[in-house]
Amino acid sequence: MLRQKHLSILNFIYLIYSCKCQDLEKYVAPILDNRGAPLVAIVDTSNISSHIVRSIEMPLREIINSTVECKINEKLKEDIVSSQVLRNVNDHLDTLQQNINKHIGDNRDKFINVKQDIASLRIDTKETVSHEILEQKKNFTKLVNALNSDLEEKMKNLTSNLILMQSGVQKKIDKHIEDNRKKNQFTVVKEDIATLRKEMKETITHEILENMKNFSMVFNTVNKDLDEKVKNLRETILSVDSNLSNLTEQLKKHSNRLDALYSNIQGLTVSTSAIQSDMNKIRSTVNINNGKLGGHDSRLDNLNSKVNDINSRGKFTS
Repeated sequence: MLRQKHLSILNFIYLIYSCKCQDLEKYVAPILDNRGAPLVAIVDTSNISSHIVRSIEMPLREIINSTVECKINEKLKEDIVSSQVLRNVNDHLDTLQQNINKHIGDNRDKFINVKQDIASLRIDTKETVSHEILEQKKNFTKLVNALNSDLEEKMKNLTSNLILMQSGVQKKIDKHIEDNRKKNQFTVVKEDIATLRKEMKETITHEILENMKNFSMVFNTVNKDLDEKVKNLRETILSVDSNLSNLTEQLKKHSNRLDALYSNIQGLTVSTSAIQSDMNKIRSTVNINNGKLGGHDSRLDNLNSKVNDINSRGKFTS
């Protein structure tokens, strides 16, 4: 709208001067802004009546003032919006940095706690395995000692029974010899003694074999139970090591993600610095444009005073 009004005023000036002179470039000197758009035309008003000059002076001044005000308002709005955007970006970056620092601190604490838990778990596992093995050894030793004691007791009983049987047999032999000394039955007695000895050997051998068989069965059962428990403990240790490896891999991936996020924040910080430098350039440009517009306003005032002087001189000459 301002530019349309401005062009209409220039057209009006052109129509006035087309009636007075043939060479318009001699009288018109346009003033341009930083984009090359005309702001106002400086003209020689010596051949224009004062009431025409006064009639176009106020519209020109209003156009210039409104143009300057519009330009300043646009720059200020751009500056305010850019400042708000920059402030929001900085606040967002600060919040994100705080969250990342907090998250990194929490993860470091968790990683330290996990390492401590893993070390404690390893120590507890070793202690548990050692304790179980010692307990199994103690139980096995007790069982072997009990079996040995039982075997020794049975052997003692068997030996005592054998001694008693031998003494009884000897008594029977002596009695039998004494009774049959006259009957010439010594051959029968020898056969009885041989048969008795054979039966005693078979009985003793059978008892010993039964005891050894029972001992072997108990020993194999205990050894199998111990092997099964050791196997379970080894599987538990392997499972703990596997869980530790998986947890370490997850922590490494999480640390890599945090490093990537930190690099992105650094990139955003660099972009924010670039935005800040662009804002400073915009502010300097606005200040320069304001200075130029102020210079144009002062020049317009000087021209207006010159026009008034020229008109006053024309009145005196007329």
